[in-house]
Amino acid sequence: TNRDDAPCWWGGSNTPPFYMIPNAIVADPAKKPWRNVWYSNTWMMDEHTGTHFDAPSHFIPRLSTGMKIATRFGEYDNERIHPSQFMGPAKVIDCTDLLDKAPNGKSPLITIAKIKDWEAKNGKLKPGDVPVFYTGYCPKYYKPFPAGDRMVYDVVEKGTAPGWPGPSPDCASWLADKGIRCLAGDIPSMGPWQVIRDTHLAGLGKGMVYVEQLMNLDQLPTTGAFFIFLPVKCKGASG
Repeated sequence: TNRDDAPCWWGGSNTPPFYMIPNAIVADPAKKPWRNVWYSNTWMMDEHTGTHFDAPSHFIPRLSTGMKIATRFGEYDNERIHPSQFMGPAKVIDCTDLLDKAPNGKSPLITIAKIKDWEAKNGKLKPGDVPVFYTGYCPKYYKPFPAGDRMVYDVVEKGTAPGWPGPSPDCASWLADKGIRCLAGDIPSMGPWQVIRDTHLAGLGKGMVYVEQLMNLDQLPTTGAFFIFLPVKCKGASG
């Protein structure tokens, strides 16, 4: 649930928090000029708030910039991602053994070896599958402030706690080469903190999308569920 007293936004010092401001209120006649015949709020938030996705344009520049990290997928912002890319057989990869298993200020890495071990037990990942990383991180640390600082702020700003598990850059690239076009997880970011940019470049640069800050993944079977994510379509947005 998005709320202004909990870390629903990504949480770094450069990210604006989530605000919800009433613009029409029916319950209180004294509330003027907001008194109206309906109830409505204005939201002010970063587009990477709550359960959300990263479009390639979130990290990848357009080829026209001439930057070394630019790829053709830098053109792909929110409105250019086809809905089919957010759908596919869910392959839930249990990463709870990695929770908090890193030094303060760094994240545990989900490696190619870990994915191959999962494949040996559950079958090869196929193009169109959606690997879903079940780590237990967001369910454990999404709490009202000040306890909610532990989810992201204590990791990235203070360096006083271990970060969330996430795929290493070579793992993200390897999955993209296998035909995986969407990664998902119950983590604040698909990028482990110490290589956050590299993991985004590795996957988004090959046209992947990342769905982050999921919840209740413990309720899914390892295989057999179908993943569907339906984001709001906004022109020019990065997620």
